[in-house]
Amino acid sequence: MLRIKTRLITPPVSPIQQALTTAAGHAGWILIGSLLAACNGNEKDPDGTPASPIILISEAATANSTFMDEDGDSSDWLELHNPTTATVQLKGWTLSDNPDKPYLWTLPDITLAPSAYLVVWASDKDRTAPQLHTNFKLSGDGEQVVLSDASGKEVSRLLANGAPAGYSVGLNTMKENGYFTTPTPGKVNSLAWFKGMIAQSVSFSKTGGENSEGPVELGGAADGETIRYTLDGTIPTETSPLYDGAIPIREAIAIRARIFRDGFIPSRTASRTFLPGETHDLPVISLITAPDNFFNEETGIYVFGDSFDEEEPFYGANFWEDWEREIHFAFYEANGELGTEFDAGVKIFGGWSRANDQRSLAIFARSRYGTDEIEYPLFPDLPYDEFQSLVLRNSGNDWMRTMLRDAALTSLMADADLDYTAYRPTVAYLNGDYWGIYNLREKVNEHFLASKHGVDADEIDLLEGNATVVEGSNTAYKQLMEFVQRQDLVLPTNYANVEQQIDIQNFINYQIAQIYFNNRDWPGNNIKFWKSPGTKWRWILYDVEFGFGIYEPEEYADNALEFATAPDGPNWPNPPWSTLLLRQLLTNATFEQQFINAFSDALNGRFLPERVIARIDEYATPIESEISRHYDRWQLSEEEPRTLVDWQADLDHMRAFAQQRPQYLWQHIATQFELADPVPITLELNPDAGEIWINSLRVSRAQWSGLYFPGVPVAIQVEAKPGYRFSHWRTDTTHTAASVVVDPAIQTHFSPVFVRTDGGT
Repeated sequence: MLRIKTRLITPPVSPIQQALTTAAGHAGWILIGSLLAACNGNEKDPDGTPASPIILISEAATANSTFMDEDGDSSDWLELHNPTTATVQLKGWTLSDNPDKPYLWTLPDITLAPSAYLVVWASDKDRTAPQLHTNFKLSGDGEQVVLSDASGKEVSRLLANGAPAGYSVGLNTMKENGYFTTPTPGKVNSLAWFKGMIAQSVSFSKTGGENSEGPVELGGAADGETIRYTLDGTIPTETSPLYDGAIPIREAIAIRARIFRDGFIPSRTASRTFLPGETHDLPVISLITAPDNFFNEETGIYVFGDSFDEEEPFYGANFWEDWEREIHFAFYEANGELGTEFDAGVKIFGGWSRANDQRSLAIFARSRYGTDEIEYPLFPDLPYDEFQSLVLRNSGNDWMRTMLRDAALTSLMADADLDYTAYRPTVAYLNGDYWGIYNLREKVNEHFLASKHGVDADEIDLLEGNATVVEGSNTAYKQLMEFVQRQDLVLPTNYANVEQQIDIQNFINYQIAQIYFNNRDWPGNNIKFWKSPGTKWRWILYDVEFGFGIYEPEEYADNALEFATAPDGPNWPNPPWSTLLLRQLLTNATFEQQFINAFSDALNGRFLPERVIARIDEYATPIESEISRHYDRWQLSEEEPRTLVDWQADLDHMRAFAQQRPQYLWQHIATQFELADPVPITLELNPDAGEIWINSLRVSRAQWSGLYFPGVPVAIQVEAKPGYRFSHWRTDTTHTAASVVVDPAIQTHFSPVFVRTDGGT
């Protein structure tokens, strides 16, 4: 038998000491043990020193999902109880989640009245007002919590051992340890408790997903245990159907099952979706949740509820509430293999697109659901495969249109040192019902940034809009903006000050992308930026599907550069605060030249029509076979149903935008900065011998030509390949170095000569 040892105390023995218990377990179950060292104030410990007052750690929650602290966070908590008739002074007493370091957090000058309870949040927030918060959290895997008095003597110890979400662990009326089905922080502990919990889960004979015909068998129960299951997404209870044989699979169905035993908390819920006869070219995501979590008028996060505005986007509806519910998430690769599955939290995600019938969902890995990290290469092209949250995006404004606009456009900025969220098109099922195409995306938060830049997520300042705090602090940014607004950035010293705080090239690339896209839901909206102790302020590219003429195909002629630098735009979408930084920076000649050249590089490279059109086609091909079914599932109008022809027309509008946009941007740049029309620069080289960089563009073709503005010098640099070295420029006797800065008004043709290092030609 597995036993958890107690610290024995020799006579004299108090009633509390007599309540010391030994927790015993049975293989396959987890039991709780508690170590208590407590006696009344008139007694002495075996060493003759005065005994500590009796204070118990009477209850704790390691996966709290019900009770909120003053910040609205569902932090872990523990409860202290004074079972005596005397008031106890707790000043200098300490709490710890590590018996080897018992003095981690000190209680303030506070007393605990007779029979009273005191809640302490184990939140790692480390403060004593307005509520008590320790400097540690409680592990969902279980750990011992220790209370020591002001002299350092241990008074009480509780093994907080893995109580799942919705449960707590603590002492019953007999001072026995157990799990409580109804946590009661600050109150008398519930009478409903369990001796332990079943550790193993139900096993399925099949992994589920597509083409999963035939009966499914459930296993995992030991002698004295039973399996109960549901087919409607609800969590199985003691009254759910009893499993007594294989379950036939004739249609799409979601099965949830648990193991039960008298006196024990049932096992975690095991969930599987079976989709007989279904085939998809895309990965499949299975979502399973209790229907009330989504569709109950009082509690459902997906529905309107009973009080909301009648006009879109229906503010006041349930789906505008910041409610989180339990959900099971499973990801099946396109070949049908189960990639990963886990229980998680889910919220409705997005802005106005919440009003769409197919709503975006944010998925959160949290320890209270069983895992605090998703470990699977959901996005194979990323260098990391760990995520704390995900988004199933309905494509925002592009819903029921191309379903790819944001993903395709942001991907154009690959290798531009600009952060944007990874993308993977998927098909979703909710409780076995077809739910259409979702864009699986990373969620923009501190963990997203930490993964991409190797910085500490807890030290990130993440802001949005007009410096609204998402994480961290906005103090440094507001001070920067005050400087930008009041100081003349024409002066090199002032510009240098800003340059030390802002990643200039990142900011330029961000602005260029938004201007090229002609994103009309920006810059007063959909703007996020961040920094950490090891970085400057950087901008994040997301939600750009309002661009590329989504509502007006001929918006390719719009002057978005003028729009992004307007000093007096309306409250939406380009109020003065949103254009301030770019406007002020453009007063500096160095920044202006860098901006113009970077825009020219982009138009000569990543924004070339043929490249953009190829990217649109690349993103369209995988979802083409699914579009018709998706449209049928979410038709906006029975009179004018959308079809595959409509989808192809929307793609053609994007292609036309890509084809037409550059010619207008060249004009807009020339007008904005009072420049002559751009002229072609031609590069010729032997690609076997080397390559040329013109500003940020690498050229490795034998002949290349691109447009640049006279009066704006460009940097040209030659790099020889192994076995060669640069000799001279064929048509230029002025410049002899491999790296030159030239004005296109003076010279437009460059041809480097290489010689072999072995003396050949």
